[in-house]
Amino acid sequence: MNKKNNTNTAVSLSYDPLDMNAPTVSAIGSGKLAEEMKKIAFKYNVPIKKSSNLANKLSKIQVSEEIPASLYDEVAKVILSTKRPLKITKNK
Repeated sequence: MNKKNNTNTAVSLSYDPLDMNAPTVSAIGSGKLAEEMKKIAFKYNVPIKKSSNLANKLSKIQVSEEIPASLYDEVAKVILSTKRPLKITKNK
């Protein structure tokens, strides 16, 4: 939850290390849309990490844009904290 304006914010990231230089923002939502994004993530067993500070920073990036290098460490920590194995496959 973003305490600044008391609105829920959700940000979805996509990352394919074989095809991308960095994770990209794939969706941003606030309020009811953020809640719906969380429900869908839960339904499909997508890990959710609560970090209003990081969500606020990521929500300023345009959808389909790569995250800036200044956020690599924070995003990497979130990815590692999900404790999901990273699945890398080659497209044929």
